[in-house]
Amino acid sequence: MIKKRTFYSLIPVLVIIGLVVFPTFGLCKTRREYTIDFILSTEDDVWGSFSEFNQYEDSNDEIETIMTTKSALGGLYLLDATDEADIDKVRVWLRDRTNWGMDLEMIQNSTYGIEGLYYIDNIDYWNGVNNFKEFASNFTEIYGDAIGYTMELGLNASIAGTYLIVKSYYLMDVIEDLEITNITNFITGLLHTDGGFKYSPTATESSLTSTYQAIQTLWYLGTLSEFENKTLVHEYVSQFYVDDVNSVGHYGGFSYNPESELPFATVRATYEAVMTLYSIGFSVQDQQATLDWILSNQNPDDGGFSENVLLGTERRSSTITTHQALSILNNINPELSALSEQFGDYKLRWWIVLIIVLVVLGAAITGVILYQRRIKL
Repeated sequence: MIKKRTFYSLIPVLVIIGLVVFPTFGLCKTRREYTIDFILSTEDDVWGSFSEFNQYEDSNDEIETIMTTKSALGGLYLLDATDEADIDKVRVWLRDRTNWGMDLEMIQNSTYGIEGLYYIDNIDYWNGVNNFKEFASNFTEIYGDAIGYTMELGLNASIAGTYLIVKSYYLMDVIEDLEITNITNFITGLLHTDGGFKYSPTATESSLTSTYQAIQTLWYLGTLSEFENKTLVHEYVSQFYVDDVNSVGHYGGFSYNPESELPFATVRATYEAVMTLYSIGFSVQDQQATLDWILSNQNPDDGGFSENVLLGTERRSSTITTHQALSILNNINPELSALSEQFGDYKLRWWIVLIIVLVVLGAAITGVILYQRRIKL
């Protein structure tokens, strides 16, 4: 029988166990926290911009671009964590890059800059709405009662150019300044008989990317409710879904090559498909399967999301892919409760901790008993 003083002898041991074992629970992080950590790890300490990959990786790809910065901020926006970025620095960086994009007549740079400023609620700080309107007018193409925008000066109007311009007007809260009816005519005029949308009036085939951009443009214009071919678009987009449960690593996602014997699902294709389907009032075929597939692309090494890769290929988290993955989750799981579970290197199993406690405690009790009996080991 263990004497009373034996228990007093165990007190220091129990204190040590508490100090060593139980603080490990503080290391437990959720998928959400882990994702935020990854995004912030790509932030430049000097400029406040963001790179596509973790800044501590030894890579030549760590070039801060306006697209990766707006994607990083978009991810933080969905996670309600933009305040963790260095707003004072990044807004200056975005303002300068947006103006620079207009000076060089680069639609993508300027529109991505506006999107980034929107995520941190700093459109007014930029103070360049009127300049952007004048800039956008240079890319206008008129086709009778239809108006579209080009990606570059001298080219025909396209879905991509129109999508970027219209999105910027929407984010700047001046959508009413556009010729809404005429732009809608341009977009709907690019609907292909297969239910998808063509890139431009001269294109002959549809694509998932153009379909996504077309539907989003109609949504920004506020005319999507008037679009009468939603069912046709739904049928078109659904064909990109990987519904073969035996397609390991791809089931639940969407693929650009659905008719292939081995359809390869990607986060980008899934993003375009999911955003399109939910915008027109439909959902994915199996929401849980898509949810699980997206979560399977979260990298346990750093918490970011990576594009799907071939088996055996190293995953590399990206701020662009992370933003797309979070956007998908936000549609399927609006409260992002799927990100509340523990994840990655910080994930601890309760039974492992319990075993450690019991082993240490058992060893301590045995040691005290043997000591009291004056048994030399």
